[in-house]
Amino acid sequence: MGYFMASMASKDASAFILQDFEIHNIKTSTCIFRSNAELAPVAYIIYADNTSSRTIINYNSIDELTFEEFKRKFEAACVEEVVDTLNNDLPFNWIHFEGRNAVEVAKMIDYIGTKVWRPRTKISVELEKPYRRGLETLMSRADVVFFSKVFAEGKGYDHAGDFLQVMSPFCKNTAHLFCTWGSSGAMCYHNPTRKLFTASALPIQSVVDTVGAGDTFSAGVIYGLTQGMTPEGCLKFACELAVIPRDQSIKILLKIHRFFFFKKPNYLGRLLLPIYKLNGFSRY
Repeated sequence: MGYFMASMASKDASAFILQDFEIHNIKTSTCIFRSNAELAPVAYIIYADNTSSRTIINYNSIDELTFEEFKRKFEAACVEEVVDTLNNDLPFNWIHFEGRNAVEVAKMIDYIGTKVWRPRTKISVELEKPYRRGLETLMSRADVVFFSKVFAEGKGYDHAGDFLQVMSPFCKNTAHLFCTWGSSGAMCYHNPTRKLFTASALPIQSVVDTVGAGDTFSAGVIYGLTQGMTPEGCLKFACELAVIPRDQSIKILLKIHRFFFFKKPNYLGRLLLPIYKLNGFSRY
């Protein structure tokens, strides 16, 4: 169904992650394992019931994936997919990147751009952390761009619509731009038509926690676009989907991702993978 690519700790330290991917039919042969890293990245989330605020303590000592590592693993996956699909020359329908080490990620996207099948494959990027340098260079390379509220605020904006309209000239003319805004919902700017769409967040009776809501939103958009939904339809669907993990404690594991390659992302359930909860903390 798809591949997950990341720079990870040793196989022993990453065993619980690999097992879950296997259960959900996600291949991990594209991962790079750092044998000297004996501890998988961990995030401790401390949630305050009285204020609904959260404090996240991250630990990650693993070196990021390099372009050369990406190229080697990506080519192997392409060969495997073409063989598995009876010589279909389109190995992947959708490739998703998390905006991290921008210089290397830009090289990766540009490399994909050299493939003859690139026009038929969608590329999406997530820009979440405003302090990561060079992320703006990724906007013009993607077909779908996901912005976080924190990213927009870090650029000096207090309204998703204003932010998206300013960012639109820096993206492809055919791009879809999405920005989540917490309890205020989310917005989408459709560059081909220059239309701005708004979707309100659904009212919820009780907040379990908000961890994974943004990633659930991204998964919903990807699913919607692959199913032919309109930009407005995708936006509303993703906002509705994003409240599920908070109301029903269904957790989403897209946050662990670095790169996802989807062959046929037709089943939403397979896009959504569980985050593990350990004694009140969420472990990635």
